[in-house]
Amino acid sequence: MGFILPFTRGLFTALIPISLLISVYLVILYNNNYNFFSVAGMISVFFLGYIIEVIGVQTGQIFGRYIYGNALGPKLFGVPLIIGINWLILSYASVSLLNQFKIRKPLALFLAPLLMVFYDFFLEQVAGKLDMWYWENLDAPVNNYIAWYIAGFVMVLILLVARVNFKNSVAPVIFSSQFAFFFLLSYLI
Repeated sequence: MGFILPFTRGLFTALIPISLLISVYLVILYNNNYNFFSVAGMISVFFLGYIIEVIGVQTGQIFGRYIYGNALGPKLFGVPLIIGINWLILSYASVSLLNQFKIRKPLALFLAPLLMVFYDFFLEQVAGKLDMWYWENLDAPVNNYIAWYIAGFVMVLILLVARVNFKNSVAPVIFSSQFAFFFLLSYLI
């Protein structure tokens, strides 16, 4: 409701970075099996997500032409510092969700990025209204979704190669609740 009502939208928009930080904290807390490679894989996904966003914003060549608003917090090179956390949460949580359905990892490598693209489709409907980012031509271009799939594939591959533990009771809930949130908002605002 806080995002739907115009007079409270600003307050709830300001809480988005805090929400992402709480989400990553919970994902990390409920993943109880860490080793050097899994931590390195997660850190790699964080930095890869941030770097492709910087390249995307600066060149317009990856996702299309867009700029970030202020809702996601402080920016460096035009990209919110927290965006790498978002990529990490989405790639990890999508595989974790598939893991609950006993989807084998080779198949998850192809399905998890598809879940991420489906998630992004609804996110794109409200991103501008929440001051997250703005597309040059108002709507996300098709190459945005293609790039999301490719980026998601590479990030999931990194996590799988790093043998990250995807048995996490919180991550699928975070993915599902965020998906439901953006799905509902796309119809309500």
